[in-house]
Amino acid sequence: MLFRSQRMDLMGKRVIRNLLNRYFKHPRLMHDRVWSRLRSYANDVGTDDLSQPILSWIEKSMLDKEQTAISNECLELLASGGDNDLQKRANRLAFARRIIDHIAGMTDRYIANEYNRLRQSGREVELQDETYFFL
Repeated sequence: MLFRSQRMDLMGKRVIRNLLNRYFKHPRLMHDRVWSRLRSYANDVGTDDLSQPILSWIEKSMLDKEQTAISNECLELLASGGDNDLQKRANRLAFARRIIDHIAGMTDRYIANEYNRLRQSGREVELQDETYFFL
């Protein structure tokens, strides 16, 4: 029994690490609705430190964000940084937190289906399948 739980723990870590890596490299893989909840995490970096296109996106109303997709410029700034160190830090922090929050909100079945979808296996997780759902 201990071996089975250790195996599932190892598989779970591998799946989460894989999703994090894929989302960081290809943020468009996430649904546009995920980006509508992008916000500033201004603990030691202020909102003013964000790049202007990102700040403009954050300040839009939720309705506006859900009707339009986030621009490629915003995603590139989030992924690569900004003009100076403070901007780069603020942009990367907002980007990382959005991806982490998205993965943290996933159910086991959803994360397994997402992992399989991104691996292009196309395998859906069945109810009776839950302990062996990763290919």
